Amino acid sequence: MKKTILLIEDEPKVEAVFREALGKGYVIEVVPGAKLAAAFIDKKIPDIVVIDFDLKNEDGLRVFERLGLAAPTIMMSSSGNISLAVSATKLGVVEFLRKPLNVEQLREAVEQNISQEERPLRLGAGLAWLWGEGHGLKEMFSGIQHALRANKDVVLVGGRGIESGGVAELIHQHSAKRDRRLVRFDIAAFRRQDLETHFWATLQDLLSLPAATSLRKNENLCGTIYLENIERVDEHFKLSLLKYFNERKGKTVRAVLGVNSRDAILTQNDYVVVEIPKLRERKEDLPYLLSLYLKGYSVKYNKEVKFISREVLADLAAYDFPGNYAELEELVREAVLVAAADKLEAKNLAYTYKILQQAYGGLNLPLDAAKLEFENSLYNILLDKSNGDEARLARFLNVPRSVLSERIQNLLN
Repeated sequence: MKKTILLIEDEPKVEAVFREALGKGYVIEVVPGAKLAAAFIDKKIPDIVVIDFDLKNEDGLRVFERLGLAAPTIMMSSSGNISLAVSATKLGVVEFLRKPLNVEQLREAVEQNISQEERPLRLGAGLAWLWGEGHGLKEMFSGIQHALRANKDVVLVGGRGIESGGVAELIHQHSAKRDRRLVRFDIAAFRRQDLETHFWATLQDLLSLPAATSLRKNENLCGTIYLENIERVDEHFKLSLLKYFNERKGKTVRAVLGVNSRDAILTQNDYVVVEIPKLRERKEDLPYLLSLYLKGYSVKYNKEVKFISREVLADLAAYDFPGNYAELEELVREAVLVAAADKLEAKNLAYTYKILQQAYGGLNLPLDAAKLEFENSLYNILLDKSNGDEARLARFLNVPRSVLSERIQNLLN
């Protein structure tokens, strides 16, 4: 299949030279300006874009900025201005050609820079928990690839116990601006109303383009910005943030917005929504994940725990893991610490599915009362498993000890 070149050109003579040089080997689509180029890109992502800087009614460089192109882009101009070429290169243009066009140079520039086959996503050791074959994982990776191709911002739906920041790093490492920085932004740090102005000023600085005379190195610029804890700010701030990223033009910096639920997403949006599958949706990968965590903590604590009993595996497979991967990992870590043999048994776990069933089984109470009874029973079981050590239980539950102590006291009262 022939690859597609999008030529942004309003001079018929230049278009004719271009078609004569490349027309037989490529599909060439021509539009005269930014508006029609944006409309074309919304329907189809070209393999390469060529922009004439000398458009009659528009500045070619500004057109490039406005479109925020993910595809490699070549710019041509009749000007021999070196500062113009430097400025274009700083903004991400891959080649700058002088008009009148040298046909051989044009062909060589297109052949060297045109998009090749889609690069597979490479998962480092830090994302080993995302190795697997489940449908949810395939959907997630497909969404990431689509966002990379279309140069779209991403809403990353994670949840409690899911390290969404690692997936944001994965997106950045495979983006066109991976030679720049990934900047991680905790929105919750700006919850106070008097800090919102500081947030917007900092954000604008990160997203702004350097001047042609700027001495800032490429690796010091922001390539991807990851915003987390969006749901922890007030509704007005959150909606302003989502609307801003949805409507902004010239996406020279990709935004990844981390949320815990699809409910936080605007109904009408221009994002690619990527959902990280919950652990309960990946039960087929549970043996692999258990092996991953078991091996890691056995090495860390100098243990020889290599196996998991069938009873433990069955109990964990029946459990929904509301705390997702972090909950499973902590459960295995605690079990490895107390294990005395080479196999994990039910007695090594802080809790199992059967234990949780005992906490709420057989209750015939109104819902609110049943919840309190369940929580009370669960805390008693976990305290018993922790030998009454509240500090250890607080670490396991990942809550401050003071909060845990207060909750237990309230339940007793």
